[in-house]
Amino acid sequence: MSNKLGKRDVHFHPRPVQSIVAILVFCAALYLAYWSIFLMPLPVTPHVILAIICVIIAIFLCFSAGMVLINEFYSRGVEATPEEMEMTLPGQDLVKDPNGKKLVRIREARDLDAPLEEVWKHVYQLDPAKGGMYAWSNCERLFGMNVDNAYVLEDMWQQPDSVMPGDFWAWIYAGFGAEVADVVPNKYIVWYSNTADPVKTPGAAYMQTRGKKFVSWYWTIALFPLDGGKRCRIINGWDTSYAPHSLINWYSEKFIIGYGGAMMGRRMFRNLELSALHKRRKSIPLRIQAAMMGRSWDYDERLHDIVAYPDLRWGRDCPRVEAQRAPFTDDPNWPPKPGEDYVPPIEENNAKHGWTPERKEEIDRIAREKEQKFLEELDLE
Repeated sequence: MSNKLGKRDVHFHPRPVQSIVAILVFCAALYLAYWSIFLMPLPVTPHVILAIICVIIAIFLCFSAGMVLINEFYSRGVEATPEEMEMTLPGQDLVKDPNGKKLVRIREARDLDAPLEEVWKHVYQLDPAKGGMYAWSNCERLFGMNVDNAYVLEDMWQQPDSVMPGDFWAWIYAGFGAEVADVVPNKYIVWYSNTADPVKTPGAAYMQTRGKKFVSWYWTIALFPLDGGKRCRIINGWDTSYAPHSLINWYSEKFIIGYGGAMMGRRMFRNLELSALHKRRKSIPLRIQAAMMGRSWDYDERLHDIVAYPDLRWGRDCPRVEAQRAPFTDDPNWPPKPGEDYVPPIEENNAKHGWTPERKEEIDRIAREKEQKFLEELDLE
């Protein structure tokens, strides 16, 4: 068990048989690719055709074995307890297999050393179009998800109506996703999708791959208070029902959605805890990129590395444009008349908003005070 912040209560318990089989399959797939390209004793044309087929098979086997190994050595580190695997979760009533077939179930749980209410705020804005999925942005984009993980709270995503039942939660630009079913503040949120009775949101869809008649699933993130709410236990679980129950359909739901989602779930746990404690730093690649591209600002440079993503509404009280003039919120001179050049009514707008050159000193003071307060929250001062 790790003692590092964000990694506590993580257990290493891969199953030996599954792990050994996956390693053997992975090695065999690599050898198949090597043999088909360099050692296959055939004339050129059939050699090339069979080599291509063998390489495709090898890629499939490597992917499958790799997903198993990721699940055994990484995702299972936060697998729910046997009791949690069987307990009833909110939203579970929404998904049943009409033929009584076994559902594909993923359940993960962890104790988070962060206040429940702070963790909930981040769960509340967990959405590809809002705060992101709190896992790996690049990995999520690799699978087609339009995600930018913020790791910081934004007021616009924290309003009482920021998440409501019926809101669509879109994974990717193609419209794949689910609809918000239940939202109980500081307790749980449930997303739900059923392609046999789909949501009516225009443009919405779900990943019902070819050959399936329907896919139905729910996803629940629930919180349990620990130490009077000073800490919490989080459970991340979903069940998937699909038909027909063929090998290829089982594979797509288990290996891609199941194992892939479980991998992202463990990472999400860590980032939710770090974000709730203001400890989620920029990743090393992003810090390197920022250093190479250069930076210029007039504030404590520690904040650049320790804040993973810019606080989008930070400057509303002190917008930099007011160092030069008042911002425009309406403009009677636009659009200009045909044949005339546009003349921005700067003086009129400044007078309307009561702007003077002294405003620069005022917004600098506000920014310094906000920065100092934030540094104290982060225990840097």
